[in-house]
Amino acid sequence: MNIFVVGGGPSGLLAAAKLSEAGFNVTVIEEHSRVGFPEHCTGIVRENFVSLVGYSDLKNIILAKYTGGYVSLELGNEIHHVDTGSIKAVMIDRPLYERVLSDYASCAGAQIILGKPAKIVRAGDSYAVKFGDRIFKPDLIIGARGPRANPNLKVITGLQAYVLSPKSLEQGSLYVAFSRFFADFFGWVAPYGDGTLAKVGVASASKNLRWSLIRLGQTFLGANYKVKTYFGGLVVVGAKEFIPNTGGSNYVPIGDEAGLVKPLTGGGLDLGVLGVKNLVEDVRLGGLGLEKYRMWLRKSRFRLFEAQILRGILFNPHGINKILLTRLLKTQGLGNSLKQADFDDHVGAALKLIPLYLRSSFEGFL
Repeated sequence: MNIFVVGGGPSGLLAAAKLSEAGFNVTVIEEHSRVGFPEHCTGIVRENFVSLVGYSDLKNIILAKYTGGYVSLELGNEIHHVDTGSIKAVMIDRPLYERVLSDYASCAGAQIILGKPAKIVRAGDSYAVKFGDRIFKPDLIIGARGPRANPNLKVITGLQAYVLSPKSLEQGSLYVAFSRFFADFFGWVAPYGDGTLAKVGVASASKNLRWSLIRLGQTFLGANYKVKTYFGGLVVVGAKEFIPNTGGSNYVPIGDEAGLVKPLTGGGLDLGVLGVKNLVEDVRLGGLGLEKYRMWLRKSRFRLFEAQILRGILFNPHGINKILLTRLLKTQGLGNSLKQADFDDHVGAALKLIPLYLRSSFEGFL
C-alpha cells in the first residue's frame, strides 16, 4: 500500500514512522524546509506522554515536570496556588521531538520531502495529492496540515516567547493568568531548566498580544526579564459546527486537521498521538475504508464538543467566570481532586469538581 502524508508536524511524522515500521510505503510532504520549525506550541503534555508515543529513548525531550501551579484571575491581583502532589504534566522540546520522529520514519523507510507545499484535491470519487505540476493517487492520503486545513475550526492567535527570568521560578509549577485584556483565553508562564528559563505565552482574538505578553511576564517574572525570541501560531478553541471532518474515500485527517485539540487549553499533542495509534491499528488490520478510525474520530470530536460547551460556561464576553473560579480555587481538596482527574478529559475533571464546588458553596452560606 502506498501512503502519502501531507504535513510533517508531530502527528504526520509519528504516523509516517509507525506505518513505515509496519511495512507500508510512506511518503511525507512538508511545506517547511526544517523539521520542527517554525515552532508553534509550548509543548505541555500529559505525564506519560513518552510511553504513550511508544519510543523509550524519547525521555531526553522532557524539559520540565509539573505538579501544579499558580493562578491569577487578573494581572496584578491575588494569586492562588494549586498543587496535586504528583506529576500531572511535562514540557517537551517539541522541535527535538519532531526531529526524533523524523529520524524514526526515515530509518523505517519513509521518504520525507521538505520545503515543498502540496495540496489534497478531489479526483473523481477519491482524493489525490497535487505536488508541483504532478498529481499522485496513492492508496491512502493522511492529512496532517494543521488547523488551517479545516475551515470548521474556531481559532485565535497565540504569541509566545522564550524568556530569561532575573529570578528563579518555582520548579514544578506552571503560572496561569486570566485578564480582561485577553478575555477569551489565558496567559501562561512555563519554567524549565533551573527555573530562570521559561516559555511565556498568551492567546486571544484581540490585537494587543505583544503588550499582553509583556504585562504577563512582568506579573510573574518582574520588570527585568529578557525576551530571547518570539514564536507562535494558531490556537484551536473549538469547532463552528458539530460536524467532525472524518475525510472520505482514501483521505483521512489526523491531529489538528482532524480537530483533535482541547478547546479549554488549545493542546493537541496527546490527542494527536492517540489518533495516530487508532489510525495505524485500523490500517494494519486491512481496513482501507478506515471505518474504525473514523468512528473513533467521531466519538473523540463529540467529547471535545462537550468540552467546548464547558468552555462556554467558564468564559463569557468579558472573560473568565471569576466568581465561579475564585470559589473553586479557594476550596479545600481541589488539588487532590485534580490529582485523580485525567489530563486530557476536561469534562470528566469538571464533573469530579462539581461536588467539591457545591460543598464549598453550601459552607459559604453557613
